[in-house]
Formats: sequence, C-alpha cells, structure tokens
Amino acid sequence: MKNFIRGSFYVTLLLLLMGKIIVRKNEIIRQREKVIPSTLSIYESKGKPVITGKISEGIASNSIIYKENHPFIFIVKEGTAKLVPITVIREKGDFFFITSVASVSDATDYVAEGSSILKDGDKVNSISNANTNLNLLGGK
Repeated sequence: MKNFIRGSFYVTLLLLLMGKIIVRKNEIIRQREKVIPSTLSIYESKGKPVITGKISEGIASNSIIYKENHPFIFIVKEGTAKLVPITVIREKGDFFFITSVASVSDATDYVAEGSSILKDGDKVNSISNANTNLNLLGGK
C-alpha cells in the first residue's frame, strides 16, 4: 500500500509537470504513516507547460536557443509560442539583455523555462502567471 501511494503521488506530480492536470486542492498529505486524502480535480491542459518572464527583467541564459550560431527566444502571444531572433547587447550573471526587435517589446512575455520542448507555433500554458509554481510547494 505504501508503494502504491508513493507511486501514485509521483505519477500525479509527473502529469502535473507535463501540463496534463491542474491541482485544485492537495492530493495527499503524508505524515509518517498517516495518510489524509483530499480532493484532486483533473483537467486537460490546452498547451505545453512553460514558465514565462518579462523581457525588461532580462532573459534567462537557459531560455536562449541557438540555431546556426544565432540566438533565438520563444515569445508568447495569445497562448502561442513564436520563435524570434534576438541580438544580445549585454550580459549580467545568468541574464542577457537584448536590443528591441519588431515583434518584441519590454512588456512581451518570453518562455523562461520549457523552451527545449517547444516548436514554433505550439500552444502554451503559462504556469507562472497563476503562481502555481509557488502553490505546488505550499507557498503563497
């Protein structure tokens, strides 16, 4: 029974990270040998799960994709990922700052995590806007 509960938790967590489910309430609270079940609502996601950021705050270095030695990022417009070329003008730690591109402004959302699973035109589901990345860990 312990392995089943542990296994079902990890399967649920994996499905959650893949964007297949959204947790509305805690699935299981485990304290030593005590298991307290609660409600889990399952919904199919309408896109691949990504974490977005604002370009004005700098672009995370791991979100840049290189094609033929040219840097690109995915921007998010109306729930769709669009691959756009960028020009890096400054680097600060793990962040890069870019020059303005016609389709990119400082207010544009870009894919900060999850760009490796995307193709141009993929539908995306931004999980950072709903703060679910903090709620999964019990944050507020």
